[in-house]
Amino acid sequence: MPKKKRNYKAEAWRGQVGQFGAECVLISPLRRAVETATLAFDGVEVPFELCRSARELWWSEQQNTLGTPEALAEVLRALPRGVDVVGLEEAFSASPDDPQTEEASIQLLRRVIGSRGEDCLAVVCHWGVINALCGSSAPNAAIIDCRRFPKSGHLQVVKHHDPPAANGAK
Repeated sequence: MPKKKRNYKAEAWRGQVGQFGAECVLISPLRRAVETATLAFDGVEVPFELCRSARELWWSEQQNTLGTPEALAEVLRALPRGVDVVGLEEAFSASPDDPQTEEASIQLLRRVIGSRGEDCLAVVCHWGVINALCGSSAPNAAIIDCRRFPKSGHLQVVKHHDPPAANGAK
């Protein structure tokens, strides 16, 4: 079995990501986003919620296909703060009301973001979702600081924050 590659860029945010003041972290249920969130926010007292509509676009590609709740639960057990992630069953439970297209999923995510009561919300997701939400391109583990318009769910980019330099980051 090959050795798992470390997520140096996410780990580099440890101890620094709290400066942004997120009151809640919505996380795509895909493994790589869950890893990024729990590593970056390790040590920050903020709730974690899985958010099915934050899943990456291009659903037909294998890396963007939801696994199983059991597989993600196993990953969570090995991650810092993994026990604090809520919404596992909901993130994997399909319902008739689920968006049937990627665009509809983004529209639902906009509504979710717009309806949240927190002043500062973090969404840990993927390039395609970030680009669809705010028209911005982001490298892995970058933070795109946005102004949120609650009524429309529109996000206006304020500033890009690259991950802090980390030993081993490339």
